[in-house]
Amino acid sequence: MSDTLIHTQVFLVGAGPGDPDLFTLKMIQVLQTADIVLYDYLVHPNFQKYCSERTELICVGKKKGAHSTQQSQINEMMVDFAMQKKCVVRLKGGDPLLFGRGGEEMAFLSQKNISYEVIPGISSAVAVPAYAGICLTHRNYSRSVAFVTGTTQSGELISDKDYPEADTLVFLMAMSHLKELSDRLQSHKRFSEETPATVIQDGTLSSQRLVTGTLGRIATQVKEEEITHPALLIVGDVAKLTSTLAWRHQLPLSGKRIWVCRPQSRPQTHQHEWGAALSLLGAEVIHAPLIKIQPIQSALDQITPPYLSPFTMVLFTSSNAVTHFFKALLQSGGDSRCLSKKLIGVVGPKTAEALHQYGIIADIQPSTYSATGLLNKLPELTHHHILVPQAKKASPQLVKELRQKGAQVDQVSLYDTDPIPPPQGVVLKDGDTVILISSSQVDSFSKIYSGEKISCVVTSQSLVTRVNQYYSGELKCAQASTIDGVISAILGECKKK
Repeated sequence: MSDTLIHTQVFLVGAGPGDPDLFTLKMIQVLQTADIVLYDYLVHPNFQKYCSERTELICVGKKKGAHSTQQSQINEMMVDFAMQKKCVVRLKGGDPLLFGRGGEEMAFLSQKNISYEVIPGISSAVAVPAYAGICLTHRNYSRSVAFVTGTTQSGELISDKDYPEADTLVFLMAMSHLKELSDRLQSHKRFSEETPATVIQDGTLSSQRLVTGTLGRIATQVKEEEITHPALLIVGDVAKLTSTLAWRHQLPLSGKRIWVCRPQSRPQTHQHEWGAALSLLGAEVIHAPLIKIQPIQSALDQITPPYLSPFTMVLFTSSNAVTHFFKALLQSGGDSRCLSKKLIGVVGPKTAEALHQYGIIADIQPSTYSATGLLNKLPELTHHHILVPQAKKASPQLVKELRQKGAQVDQVSLYDTDPIPPPQGVVLKDGDTVILISSSQVDSFSKIYSGEKISCVVTSQSLVTRVNQYYSGELKCAQASTIDGVISAILGECKKK
């Protein structure tokens, strides 16, 4: 447990309505220090990328129609782990204190003298309508709004319940009793069978669906469209605004779910950059690293100033190679001065960017981001002694062709890649797009998944051949191995559809 969090034993945290871009900064902060995370089904699986490898993740359910851990058991688990001096995060969808039973958990922790902190989340009650273009308050339509649960306690009847006096009502968990609920609301003094009503399923996610109608018809429409849990109901004049003010479908990747499979050990800025760029275009991004970087210590120990002395050129083919190379060099007592008077080549802009972080600007960078592009950019090689630091599973083609051109070449494998399973709860769905940027990712993906109706986007022609060994679905090759190249490939696919 982190010393800075020693006084808090349990965090009751809201994870927002679904879209992982709506995670709060404070939620991310406590996840990074958590020993135990007790999470609900409806929390987006991307939360796992903020947890450390030592964090124990326990799914406790809380999804309609699926097995859930009893609330009393969850309460006891929080206390048991806290008594073991664990930092516990109880992670809930939406906001923990808005129909999230957070109040019950607070009371139980207080009774057991367990310290806790509440970290609010963005509630689906406000975020889901916003993503559908519905203003819950509007000067012309609604001066008040109320949030209501669509469920009942044992023995209660929907038909007997009274509802708040507000221009707009938002019902969470409304699907189980939608027909009875809509019938009951027609007798509400503010509403009638002609009152606009909208039901939204999977709000803020790529799978979001909605139907808009009236209280007299909405239950029938929902049944016809096969709308199901999780969904919420908005009643009032503002419910009709989705037909004119909906905005999210205008984004070019709206409705697309895209997997970003960059390795876990890459700098988070790289992973976030890809995810953020895709998300800004409307995609739901799944962070599912399929490989883990494993340093090869015996090779790293070679990277010393004396070892580097005879080389006239160093070629980097990945940002991972740059990172591991310089970490090893610094640990051996060397620094960037050891590369003085050597030509430095990189395969593309991301590798050049990684190099620049160590104060070095590449001498050679091809306009075509590939090993072939790098080869074509190189000078006469007959008198060069070249070092190629790379992954153990890297293609041997570059080294082979360098030698054919007359160079003396040393290849050193600084790291290896091991396949890892996807995060808990991440399931490949028909229509998903998967971005694969290395042969090891392709191999790992093929071992886990097969047969789904998905699209693959790869970043080099060599990967096309490799993917075709396993997969016969739609395949796109980006013109450049950059996020811009990948986005262009995906957008081209979307336009065809």
